[in-house]
Amino acid sequence: MMHLVEEGKGYRIFSDKLFGIVPRLILEDTRNSSIRLGVTYEVKFTNFYFKTVEQVKRTLNETV
Repeated sequence: MMHLVEEGKGYRIFSDKLFGIVPRLILEDTRNSSIRLGVTYEVKFTNFYFKTVEQVKRTLNETV
């Protein structure tokens, strides 16, 4: 079950466990996406295994 860990302008970070064992964070990047008729296009999802929220946020800032 995914839980929302952090939400900011243009991104959301979710927490989950793969197979109930391996911790992972999922980054949903919507900074370069577009919304047409209620549907969001060009959203980027990235999985990070064994990372902290701060490390994922640093990765997000490096891709700007």
